[in-house]
Amino acid sequence: MLAMLTRSMFLAALVCCAVGVARGDEGDEPIDAGAATAAADDKLFENRGQSHLDEAVSAKLAAENLDDLSRVIKLCERAIDGGLNKENREFAEKLMASALFQRAQAVSAAIFGPAQPDSRWREMRDAALNDLSRAMELDEQAAMYLLAVRLESLPGGSRKRAMAALDKAIDLAGDDADTKFEALMMRAGTGESPEKKLSDYAAAHKLRPQDPVPLRARGALELSLDRPEDALADFDAAIKLDPDHAPSYEVRGMTLTILKRLDEARESYARAAELAPKSAAMFVQRAQLSLLTEQYDQAIEQATQALKLDPQMPGALLLRAQAYARSERSEQALADIEQVLELQPNLAPAVKLRALVEASAGKTTEAIADLERIVREEPRDLETQMQLALLYRTQKNYTKALSIFDAAVAIDPDNWMLRYARGDALLSIGRHKAAIADYNAAVKQSPRQSGLLNNLAWVLATSPAADVRDGERAVSLAKLAAEATDFKQANILSTLGAAYAEAGDLDTAKKWVRKALEIADEQERKALEKELASYEAGKPVREMQREDQTAGSSAGESAEATTASPPSSSALKR
Repeated sequence: MLAMLTRSMFLAALVCCAVGVARGDEGDEPIDAGAATAAADDKLFENRGQSHLDEAVSAKLAAENLDDLSRVIKLCERAIDGGLNKENREFAEKLMASALFQRAQAVSAAIFGPAQPDSRWREMRDAALNDLSRAMELDEQAAMYLLAVRLESLPGGSRKRAMAALDKAIDLAGDDADTKFEALMMRAGTGESPEKKLSDYAAAHKLRPQDPVPLRARGALELSLDRPEDALADFDAAIKLDPDHAPSYEVRGMTLTILKRLDEARESYARAAELAPKSAAMFVQRAQLSLLTEQYDQAIEQATQALKLDPQMPGALLLRAQAYARSERSEQALADIEQVLELQPNLAPAVKLRALVEASAGKTTEAIADLERIVREEPRDLETQMQLALLYRTQKNYTKALSIFDAAVAIDPDNWMLRYARGDALLSIGRHKAAIADYNAAVKQSPRQSGLLNNLAWVLATSPAADVRDGERAVSLAKLAAEATDFKQANILSTLGAAYAEAGDLDTAKKWVRKALEIADEQERKALEKELASYEAGKPVREMQREDQTAGSSAGESAEATTASPPSSSALKR
């Protein structure tokens, strides 16, 4: 303190001397010595922290580790607290922001870099975010916000803060194309609105028109949005920019498969395999296409090639199992499935496939046990519930089948496949009104499904209950079903005949049954001949399916009464 006062007094003396020198012509205003002394004191105070700032600069230039950066930060704090003029204070704040950001980067590298993250990564994440927050307050930069996004994207982070940081990074990037590109790609990858994501990918592509990455990413998004044509255009453009990128050909093949351009898909997969001959995934995709086109031996060969490259690849084993199953080689299929389950016990797709193979091999009880287990673990798996209900139906356990259908429909009442399947089950036990209600609900969702249209038309044409039959609508529905199958399915032509018979046009009914007989197989002919005989006798067909109901009817509703009628094969209608 004494030293400071002495220096202040010395400055005052200098000012007093300056007063005498400054006096000019007579009449000039005298200089206020007190004010000058105060101004000099303020100037001295403003730069009292300069020595700390000078030391901080030297320390920053030599910094090599976290301790060095921490020392820079502390020296900057002392310099600011000690007092700096406006220009030096701004410099000190920028220097401290830089050191804080650098420290946050170093800590983040310790989180993201190692294959096995430090067990204290959560505390490290919080420390890095705290440094970034302080740095942003002093000198916010787009790169700081991008690092904050990565840290907030870790488990326990805030998605809201991450998205806000991305918006801020894009705003701050300005003319920095690289930073803006990175921020746009990150926001597109983490956003929720598909249209905004597409917009961000488009903006990123505009910044780097020769970079295929935004095109690939946008194509993948378009594919997930069921826009395969747009996706294909992006994949093609990406391949033009990078013609040796195997995954682009792979996903292009997937897109072409969706578009049913199968020859082009096969060529694209072949090119992918040429570029990545050691990739098991490429062989799997080719096998998938072969399976889709019912080339089962080829699918088996390609899946086997994938397994030579990766012997424990569950996807390849499951795909080969499917090919074995579809080519009626159930033992080989089950062997592959068991191998998958050894690798990944209780893997749901493998258990489901095993159930289907068991069911096709007549092992219904085993198949039901597998599907029951899946449903217990995944009570909202509606596809498996439907498969399970259908298996119970094959056992004529309609109470169990309908209870499963009812539970599934309660979860998704607009699922046309569930309503269709439950309608068939209800039809099988003669509950025509309830079956029609389900069919009607299904038709609203899928108005062109030929099997659904056929079954609804059949019950409207042949039910013994007069208040259920509707010949005119049955004809309309049966025509739609026949058109959808090019008039080439005997069972649907049979339904069209039954509909005309109910509408009072027996001549047309006989015409369509005769056409059905022309294309029918031996199993169908017997039922068709009985139908034709009925029409020639002037009688429309009446059918009430009343299969053995170990389950009975659902509570509160009884099946409609049956009446005597010419027999017909229910199998023909299915």
